[in-house]
Amino acid sequence: MKHIVPGKKRGVFERIFPPPKFLRMPAVGVDISDSSVKCIEIVEQGNTKRLGRFGELPIPDGAISRGMIQNSAALIKVLADLRATHHLNFIRASLPEEHVYVFQTLMPDDTPHEQIRTTLEFQLEEHVPIAPRDAVFDYEVMQHREAGQGHLYIDVSVYPKGVVQSYLDAFRAAKLTPLSFEVEAHAVARAVLPRGDTGAVMLVDFGRLRTGIAVVSNGFLEFTTTVPLGGQPISTAIIEYLKIPPGEVDKIKNERGILGMREHKELYSALVNTVSLLRDEINKHVIYWNTHKDTDGNANSRIEKILLCGGGANLAGLPEYLSGTMRIPTEVVNVWRNAFSFEEVIPELTHAESLSYATAIGLALQGTNHD
Repeated sequence: MKHIVPGKKRGVFERIFPPPKFLRMPAVGVDISDSSVKCIEIVEQGNTKRLGRFGELPIPDGAISRGMIQNSAALIKVLADLRATHHLNFIRASLPEEHVYVFQTLMPDDTPHEQIRTTLEFQLEEHVPIAPRDAVFDYEVMQHREAGQGHLYIDVSVYPKGVVQSYLDAFRAAKLTPLSFEVEAHAVARAVLPRGDTGAVMLVDFGRLRTGIAVVSNGFLEFTTTVPLGGQPISTAIIEYLKIPPGEVDKIKNERGILGMREHKELYSALVNTVSLLRDEINKHVIYWNTHKDTDGNANSRIEKILLCGGGANLAGLPEYLSGTMRIPTEVVNVWRNAFSFEEVIPELTHAESLSYATAIGLALQGTNHD
């Protein structure tokens, strides 16, 4: 199991490829998964924001597998098409959660800033299965611990250098300029959680091929993992049982959902089986978090709420099913929460469409006055 607590303000690994100060500007968020690439732009107009460019292109099967680029030529072509279609240049991009490692450590509170990175370099091999020469890492001094303890609490996120370099090379080959890289869950948190939130919330990004599960506690992203379970089996079952064109499946899922399939016993059983597997994965990580202790041995705050995003979150009845079976309030997020109010802006994306753009929206917000 892998964990990450990325930096509070700057994108993870922004310091690795630091842009000149004049390039610290709003940029288009680009979110890459195994099956598609999405981009979105949040445009600032005075004290308000609005939706700018956005779009999505499919990635050929096998070009990326579990976050690893397998066919760079195919990916570069998709990225180049995205750039040409939407006239992209500067971007803020996601990195796959499947390959990130995190550890937490304490240092004396009088440790000079310039010594923190050097000290961490010597600790890498103790915490992650990557040799220092093959690792790229970033860290955040999250907070001073309680008075009298005399320590800094530091979270370190580590990627294999080859993973970061492969994505950087692909973007550059497509003539795109990444200003920063960031882990998906951190971007989602930036998009959907209100500032100042001090509770413990679980974010569930229910995608087509996999699901990201993360915990934000006291305003910080404290835990994330990815499970190879997505909404594709649900779509496939509906198409096969109801004999409908693939283009109609999302409407069926959004309007009829789980309960609307009760008249089709075999289909209903298939849907319940998939969402039950999802519930079991979520519950496993809720139990882990609720029983886990931090570096100081203190118990974590218990999960208060589950927030759903991703294309799979459009399945009608899913929040109610999870709330009822897990006894934890569950709801679908508003991905525009920190972008703009619906009283000011009506986005071109429907609510159902917007849920799959949560990561890209969070990436785009990084370069705005939200941070």
